[in-house]
Amino acid sequence: MSAADLQRHADHFQRVVTGHPQCLAAGIEEISALSARLYVDVDVEMTLIERARGVSSNGVFKVERVWVVLTNAYPWREPTFRFRRDFPRNLPHLYPGSADDEPAPCLVDGAAGEYFNQFGMLELGIVYLFDQLAVWLARAAEGTLMNEAQGWEPTIRYQASGALIAETDYVRQRVGKDAGWTALKAGFHRFGRQDAVLGPDVEVFFDVENEPTALFAATKKRPVQLWSPSSERSYGTTVVGIFWSGRQPDGRSLVASQFLPETITSIADLTARADQFGFRSQFRSFVDGLERMLADQSCDYPIPIGIVFCARRPFDLMDRRTPIELLPYAIEVRPKVGRSTLFDGENGLHSAPIRVLEKTSPALLREVANERERAATALIGCGSVGSKIALHLARAGIPVSAVTDKSNLLPHNMARYGPVAGPLPQPKADVIAENLRNLGQSPSVHRGDVLVGLADDSIWKEVAPRHAETVINSTASLLVREALSLTSIERFPPRVSEVALFGRGEGCFVLYEGQGRNPNLVDLMAVLTGAAAPHESALLFDEEHGLAQVQIGQGCGSLTMPMSDARLSSMTAIATEEILDRWEEREGGGHVAICVRDRTTSNLTWRRLAVPPLIEIPVTGAEWRVRVTVEVVDRIRAEAAAYTDVETGGLLIGSCSARMRTITIVDTLPAPPDSTRSAAKFVLGTEGAQAAIRDRHQRSGGGLLDVGTWHSHLVDVGPSNLDRDTARQLADERAPPAILLIVTPTDFHCIMGTEEGANGIP
Repeated sequence: MSAADLQRHADHFQRVVTGHPQCLAAGIEEISALSARLYVDVDVEMTLIERARGVSSNGVFKVERVWVVLTNAYPWREPTFRFRRDFPRNLPHLYPGSADDEPAPCLVDGAAGEYFNQFGMLELGIVYLFDQLAVWLARAAEGTLMNEAQGWEPTIRYQASGALIAETDYVRQRVGKDAGWTALKAGFHRFGRQDAVLGPDVEVFFDVENEPTALFAATKKRPVQLWSPSSERSYGTTVVGIFWSGRQPDGRSLVASQFLPETITSIADLTARADQFGFRSQFRSFVDGLERMLADQSCDYPIPIGIVFCARRPFDLMDRRTPIELLPYAIEVRPKVGRSTLFDGENGLHSAPIRVLEKTSPALLREVANERERAATALIGCGSVGSKIALHLARAGIPVSAVTDKSNLLPHNMARYGPVAGPLPQPKADVIAENLRNLGQSPSVHRGDVLVGLADDSIWKEVAPRHAETVINSTASLLVREALSLTSIERFPPRVSEVALFGRGEGCFVLYEGQGRNPNLVDLMAVLTGAAAPHESALLFDEEHGLAQVQIGQGCGSLTMPMSDARLSSMTAIATEEILDRWEEREGGGHVAICVRDRTTSNLTWRRLAVPPLIEIPVTGAEWRVRVTVEVVDRIRAEAAAYTDVETGGLLIGSCSARMRTITIVDTLPAPPDSTRSAAKFVLGTEGAQAAIRDRHQRSGGGLLDVGTWHSHLVDVGPSNLDRDTARQLADERAPPAILLIVTPTDFHCIMGTEEGANGIP
């Protein structure tokens, strides 16, 4: 931008700001090709007594001359404001800087550039920003830039170069009742020329570990090391000194109640500030320790050292439940050969304030995600869906205590996988665990097959450690679903849920088992299969929308469900939210949720089913279990109640697992029209029965079968000889197992028409 352009912008700024009622005068002082400097005389609101005096009690003038700087990036960059050099600096909302610099106020919470440019008209941006300036000066005059109700305002460091990244709660826990200091291990990255001093031209970042360290020890390994130095960048390990004050003579804690200006630029300034806070001797002890630690070392490159002053404020910080403010700084040592001290030369005397950033941790992520603290969960399945769920949970600060998967990550998995990894195979569970550790988690890893460990309690303890209250199965494996459903609550206490996508990402479902594993995942899947609406069934069971062979190499293929990462990510995200909603429920029953996306509008439609605990009926003479939904029980009893003088009955529809030796009944079909009812017996007809069974089987995608029949008894008696003959006849007509369910006025009885051998197989 030319000087003429800046002249035009400066003229425009002066014209607009002059129209503000609190602008008494404005003018242009200097124009160049780089910037324009203007002045504005602001009429500051204050009490009548102070106005008559011309100055407030804390040194703010009735008329404050403020300088405005427009850079050559204006109006893409906002104007900046500067006060007179002797303006009171012991106020909050001032940017850090040298005592020789003009103080600069922070006028808005957040990015001033976004605030200034949020308006379509440039004039509005100027007026609103000037409004903020006038309000700032008025509050400064009356001393209300900070108050106890809102909390202590931490020193502003938005524009500081570099940062100290730490778990601030851990750092604050180091603070004792008596004055002291400690050193913590840290890694560092330094960006900037090696001959440049700390400040705008050099950025230093410290990654602070929760591990104290001695500055010097008997071992030769020291905590300060420099790796891969270059002309513009270096990194290594270092120490961060933590300092805190002690007590007053009367035994009360020494409180830093005065807001001190952030004008520290040198070691001498740091020493003086440590004296003001009440730990000068502790700071000097730390510096002396650095000298001893590096006495026999030499290096031509600067090594950053972190400093954190812990100031005990009179009341809690804003948005924090602690009065301890952390004030971090960076210094650099240059242990050159022939030095007299570590801080020889002009460069070694510099210090700079840096920001303090919260290290990535579950607590921080919960705060950002507006999520409350929850119990830990474990994940079975680290494929594309599982990887997304794991990261969704961890990024919400929800502990993931264990991850399980037996497979390796291959190149084609990158199409939809959560983390990004290299081409060489790696265990999926390890990749997920490493990503979770970067988010502050510490999950255990199980790389084995959960099916192999069915009889091994130690395997289940690896899959879901003791503190895991819930488990998510994302494998989409029938065998894993059955294994989780079969395992007793005593051996595997966590409550289990399942997430799966279907229809090439057009839909997803969530299963959440009931208390005591009733209903279990197999029960819930049978309920979903039986209750699916036509449009849901079209996606759930249509082969066109199912798995397909995808070529992943010459002569190699993978059976997978083709879909985009965007589709999988969006459906997995909403499924994860559905799980979180269910976790807080303490109802005894289970839950089924199914979601389908509208292809034309992308709208999502959820349907949710509450599933009460199923009723389990023992099978006489067999090691099988029959589990019946409450809905089916009510339907059977309602029909039996409608025929009080004769027996009635119908067909039973459900799922069957020979591995679990369980039949789950979720539906019935009415008796064919040629059935006969009498007081002595019920004879099931055949007219249309096969067609009805076939239709129900097809509508369920082959998931539901004709598993037997039911009929009523008018009195409380069990199976008759005729019933046993009928059961045997059923067994002869169809593949086992086939059950005969008898409902009496107060009970249920169940028999099979086959006898089991010694191995339990019919």
